[in-house]
Amino acid sequence: MTQNIRSDPNPILSVIIVSYNVLDALQAGIMLLKPFHDQGKGDVWVIDNASRDATADWVEQQQWPHLIRNSENLGFAAAVNQGIERSRGAFILLLNPDTTISEAAIKGMLTFMDTHEECGIAGVQLLNPDQSLQMSYHYFPTPRSFIAESLFLNRVKPDENGFEKPVRVDAVVGACMMIRRTAIERIGLFDERFFLYSEELDWCLRARQAGWNVYLLPEVRVIHNLAQSSKDDPGNAFVELYRSRGLYMDKHFSNLGRSMVQISFFTGVLLRVILWRMALWIIRRPDKKNEINLKYSLNKAVLIWYLAGRPNPHLR
Repeated sequence: MTQNIRSDPNPILSVIIVSYNVLDALQAGIMLLKPFHDQGKGDVWVIDNASRDATADWVEQQQWPHLIRNSENLGFAAAVNQGIERSRGAFILLLNPDTTISEAAIKGMLTFMDTHEECGIAGVQLLNPDQSLQMSYHYFPTPRSFIAESLFLNRVKPDENGFEKPVRVDAVVGACMMIRRTAIERIGLFDERFFLYSEELDWCLRARQAGWNVYLLPEVRVIHNLAQSSKDDPGNAFVELYRSRGLYMDKHFSNLGRSMVQISFFTGVLLRVILWRMALWIIRRPDKKNEINLKYSLNKAVLIWYLAGRPNPHLR
């Protein structure tokens, strides 16, 4: 690991961005943070997880962001922790490299948290590039909700259009999430066993258990281009989704609940592999066939992982 770190006055806000082969997306978004940095309102940290493209070199050439280069991909949670431990902001903003954020959005989040001392974590309304709404918050999963989802029994999602003012929620999506440092001092850093996915669910649950509130700020809007970091290897990313769910269950579900959900997950994945394979034989439209083939490939990767005994490739 190499670091490019300069001394700055203690900022109000530290922005932490984890990068992995996202040069184009990062170039488009990070420059929007430069005025905020130049005005002395915050510092920006980029933790590069051994990108194969020129992401880290480009960040280093800019000179103003702090850069940490990792020699291997440590995963999202571990990289975020590196930034938190080295930064000094009273508030931490976790920002995906594929987001487009404005100074007004940052100010809105800071103002809310500064005036609501019980708020430990705040998230925003995420938008697709066409300005349509993305799901921006989660309910804490339960064995029942996981089983219903895996067996096609629950097609109802939270209504992301239902809020016009800040509202307490279980958890917010980590693509743009602000947390106060005093909350981190109480609940701890991300659990680094989460390589990708579910780490923010676990963090929000721990914050709620420690007495902090988690808020969604629907009037603060940030554009998010989904899944840029995982687009090169969607199969492994989908496996990581299931592996991280298993870790979440290990931490927060009973033995019986975990066992029932894992059985339902395996059954659901097997059914999807069969159904999508059958659909490939039937569907002839090229656009639909490509979409179905992707879904088939993703679920096949997870099925192979289950049959291999759910190995953890990140154990050292």
